[in-house]
Amino acid sequence: MAVIGRRKVVFELKDDVELGRTVDCSTFMIQEMRLDLSSKWFDYKTHSCGLKYEFSLTICEARITSVRGPKVPSHDITVFRGGKKDKIKTEWDRSALYFQLKGKEKCVADSGYEGEPDKIVMTKEEHAKDFKEFLAKCKNRQETFHWRLKAFNILGGRFRHGTSV
Repeated sequence: MAVIGRRKVVFELKDDVELGRTVDCSTFMIQEMRLDLSSKWFDYKTHSCGLKYEFSLTICEARITSVRGPKVPSHDITVFRGGKKDKIKTEWDRSALYFQLKGKEKCVADSGYEGEPDKIVMTKEEHAKDFKEFLAKCKNRQETFHWRLKAFNILGGRFRHGTSV
């Protein structure tokens, strides 16, 4: 399975475009961690224990470009950056999507990613109606992807993790 994942999830885009991918996080409920009882696993969306994953999809192709996780539940922008804003950038996780974007490349994202205008495009009042519709379709596609993952019977409910946790 890991070999298939490495072949199917390719970060590079076929075309060199500034706005080529969407990004969003999704939380999956898990059973409580037995060996690490802590409130850090609490997810406010599900009011339960959870793990957060960040998914990036291409806009013009049917392809996943990035999967990051499992992560401790936190704000979407924190997962995107690889660290909290109050920390120095040199202490952020270099494998974060923030550091993987090249040049002027940006991602379409929802309001959970507010705070990085150089890397994220969000819907704003000053945008043209057509552009707002385009962004809405991009975000809707991303949410549909998350819904399909959760509709998959195994991921739809709480899933077990290794016995070492």
